Amino acid sequence: MTLPSRVELGRVARAQGMDGTLLVLLHGDDPANLEAASEVTLEGEPGAIPFHVLDVAPGRRQADGRLRVRLQLAGLDSRGRAEAWVGAAVAIPESGLQSLPAGEYYWRDLIGLRCRTRDGKPLGVLRELWPTPAHDVLVVDGGGEPVLLAATDDLLVSIDLAAGEIVVDPPEGLFDPIEAAPDAGETPETGDAEG
Repeated sequence: MTLPSRVELGRVARAQGMDGTLLVLLHGDDPANLEAASEVTLEGEPGAIPFHVLDVAPGRRQADGRLRVRLQLAGLDSRGRAEAWVGAAVAIPESGLQSLPAGEYYWRDLIGLRCRTRDGKPLGVLRELWPTPAHDVLVVDGGGEPVLLAATDDLLVSIDLAAGEIVVDPPEGLFDPIEAAPDAGETPETGDAEG
């Protein structure tokens, strides 16, 4: 029997209280997919085991903007049982993902897309997205140091999943070479070397 493809929504941060409640740190900032799930799979040291969802209660946001959620599952009724799942992935079937409004995307759909500037300069491949309180950050791998771009409306020109491409309009001067500062003890030349 082939298991359905699953999507990881977050990770179990710790057990909370004595009744088996899990504190889950979501990868995104919206608990809608977890709230709509009747069943989740915990994937960790004890294995990959499906559980029936009893309750999902959104908690506080972290400094990075990610949401913590309290999750109660059938069969996890003690702190000891919950602690066995600390660090485990919390996943749902891919078919359980909620539809998004036009112009919104799941991170998993963007990872691996090519990224280029509006004028056609290739920047590399999107490898990661980092959540921050202000906006997400695109981490683009161009072969050297990663390029970090703020995922703002001003920067993102277009996302074309079919073409596998993200077009951005970075701030002017972002990719200009940085001139090396003189070494300590050296003085910059200020004029004619003779008298």
